[in-house]
Amino acid sequence: MKKAISIIALFLVLIFCATLLGGCVKQSNLYAMATIVQSVDVENDVVIVKDSSGNTWNFTGIGNWQVNDVCSCVMDSKGTPAQYDDTIISTHYDGQILGWIIK
Repeated sequence: MKKAISIIALFLVLIFCATLLGGCVKQSNLYAMATIVQSVDVENDVVIVKDSSGNTWNFTGIGNWQVNDVCSCVMDSKGTPAQYDDTIISTHYDGQILGWIIK
């Protein structure tokens, strides 16, 4: 009888802890987005990129970026469904698309 009560108590404690820990897990607002460099503004240290939907984004730090570079961006949605308020968290060079037609 004591063993059964101990098992039930342990089971209830585990459920309680799992519920507490499950509520502490934060949903990530980050997502990846591929873009193409459209222009590099050396004077203002700004790179302007375009995604596949035609939206343009910009970030600072021109480094070695060139027009037609493929740029992978880690984006933060800020928890909203609209994309206009998203921000670029980080960028990564993924090669060039020389010879492709970019509109």
